[in-house]
Amino acid sequence: MNLPTILLALALAFGAMDQASAATYRIGTGSGCTHATIQAAIDDAAADPDVADIIRITDSLSYDDVALDIHDQHLVLEGGYASCNATTTGGTRTTLNGDGDHSVVRIHGDGDVVLNGLNLFGGHQPRFNYGFGGGVQITDGPHLVSLTNMIVGNNDAGHGGGISVRNTHSGNPNDVQLVLSDDVVILNNHAGYATVSGDPMLEGGGIYCSESSLRMIGGGSMTISTNEADHDGGGIGADECDVTIAPHGAGEFNGINNNYAGRDGGGLAINGASGGGTRLYATDGNRPVYIVGNYAAREGGGIKINTHGDVRAWDLIIDGNQSGDEGGGISLFADTGFDTTFIMRGSLDEAPAGAVQCRAGLRCNRISDNRAQDDSDAPQQAAALRVAGNGNALDSPDFEVTLEGTRIEGNSGLNLVRVRYDSSVFGFGKVHFNGTTLTGNALDNELVLDSDEVYFVMNAVSIGGNTIGGADVIRAHDGAVRVNRSIVWQPGKRVLNSGGIDDGDVQYLMASDLANIPPATTNIVADPLFVDEANGDLHLDPASPAIDYAPGTNMPEADDQNRTVDLVDIENEFGPQDLGAYELQTLPAGDDTIFEDGFDDVR
Repeated sequence: MNLPTILLALALAFGAMDQASAATYRIGTGSGCTHATIQAAIDDAAADPDVADIIRITDSLSYDDVALDIHDQHLVLEGGYASCNATTTGGTRTTLNGDGDHSVVRIHGDGDVVLNGLNLFGGHQPRFNYGFGGGVQITDGPHLVSLTNMIVGNNDAGHGGGISVRNTHSGNPNDVQLVLSDDVVILNNHAGYATVSGDPMLEGGGIYCSESSLRMIGGGSMTISTNEADHDGGGIGADECDVTIAPHGAGEFNGINNNYAGRDGGGLAINGASGGGTRLYATDGNRPVYIVGNYAAREGGGIKINTHGDVRAWDLIIDGNQSGDEGGGISLFADTGFDTTFIMRGSLDEAPAGAVQCRAGLRCNRISDNRAQDDSDAPQQAAALRVAGNGNALDSPDFEVTLEGTRIEGNSGLNLVRVRYDSSVFGFGKVHFNGTTLTGNALDNELVLDSDEVYFVMNAVSIGGNTIGGADVIRAHDGAVRVNRSIVWQPGKRVLNSGGIDDGDVQYLMASDLANIPPATTNIVADPLFVDEANGDLHLDPASPAIDYAPGTNMPEADDQNRTVDLVDIENEFGPQDLGAYELQTLPAGDDTIFEDGFDDVR
């Protein structure tokens, strides 16, 4: 995003600014320079705060002990100029080193600010007294603050080691917006403060956001990496914020990687939502969003979603994260009386405007290679997904977890998915796996544990090729599980260990075992003939007995293909839809041997 575009965006968002009268100040030494210090130019620009004056910062000086204060004014700060007479930047960034006692840049009062072409290093806000924003501190409002071509690194604060954005002006997140535009990297920052009993734990090693709007929408390299929080939110800690992560264009990497949280949410920790919630999606099919390589010492190696959080993702990749306790990939907790949501899709159903599908070869919409494992390498619960709720007989949380077309593969821990609900009554929460594949995971106990009264619904799910140390594939509380139009092929394991299974709870199931499941003509023990189960390919071979087996529905298909394809050369068993996550779209050309090899007898 170039400077005129940024200024236009500011004008559209907060009203027209009289740029014809804007002044340009030049910081440095030598011909054409107007000021020797940045703060002196900021102070002069404040004489006309309604105009976005431009301050060009040259590389002709070193900038140490920097603690800039921008108050009640529109402003553009732009680095990378070789000299005061230069009219364009050289594509470099100018480094501003903090004084170790303050934020490098503080923006307060109101006004819209652009920061461009700068490195902000070495800022510090005290860990006592809830210091905010070591690199950039944004407060009050209304504001629209945009960062372009920036590195914010090696800063420290109680909240928001790199950046803190807080709306103390109103409860409307649109009143205070932080936009991370092209080529913004937030790295090696630290957040942590001395807590006392009852203190909130959300800190945000890279970015802390409170009742504001955070939008990561730039191109180039857009990364939040190697930040650390003593408690929650290694990369981002968001409290009642609207968060959009939707990068675009060619570049190195888009996402949140290799961050650390001393408690929960190695990549992101989300508390509540202000209305728009948290949305993650691609706007370029070659550039999906990654949550990768993060670590949380307790829960949610990749993402921790707390009460009233609302997180929805399209073609997201959650890969290689680790928790020291539960939820290597994702952990969700819903407390009494609040809605809490996590939805992950491979299609564009209900996607925001501008979202596109990931290129097929990138294998997006997956939860892969995450671990639940403590420091002694002992496996823990919920390698991929932990869901928990807390309620009582009068007021129970209403939570929803839905995975559509998602691949859950290569994860390791005691179990893959754990659902628990602490309440004296049956919970209002539901977990839905629709068109989901579970393969190549390594678990010491069962694959899925639904240990309390939460409905776990599996529609058109394919399960196979997992290493399961326990006796059961699914172990569930009485009457809590529903399985429909699915395949569970784990020979030698009990498919479902649950009391109170009623007629109709399990229908159109092809499995390696039907013990403990009420007899039904629609359920069958038969090898589904996956294409390459050993290597995680659970598509159906053309000779599979699972083809054209069940009545048609509009459930998701894992490749986002047509869900119900009635192949004319195959006789329907109960209907034209294939079992499991994948629908065979066509038969191979010239395949006329299906009915000659005992196919009818397999059923």
